[in-house]
Amino acid sequence: IRICNSSAFAALQNICNKYQMPIQTSGFGKFVYVQAIGDLKEKDHGAKSGWKYNINGQYVANSSGSYVLQNQDVMEWYYEHD
Repeated sequence: IRICNSSAFAALQNICNKYQMPIQTSGFGKFVYVQAIGDLKEKDHGAKSGWKYNINGQYVANSSGSYVLQNQDVMEWYYEHD
C-alpha cells in the first residue's frame, strides 16, 4: 500500500483494516502508541517487548502518529522481544 503525506500510524491502520487485523493503541494523534497488532501485545515476550517501526531501514524513536511518510519511503513494523 502506498500512502504519501500521511502518518506512519495512518498507513498501519489502513493495512490492518485491509487485512482485517485488529490493532490496539493508547494515546491519539501525534502521541499514539501501538500496544498490539493482531494477538501479539506489548510485554507478551518480556517487560520491554513491543511493536516498533522503521522507515527506510532506520529505527524511528518518534511516535508513528508524528512521522509523515514521504514518496518512496519504505515502512516496516516489527515486534521486538525482550
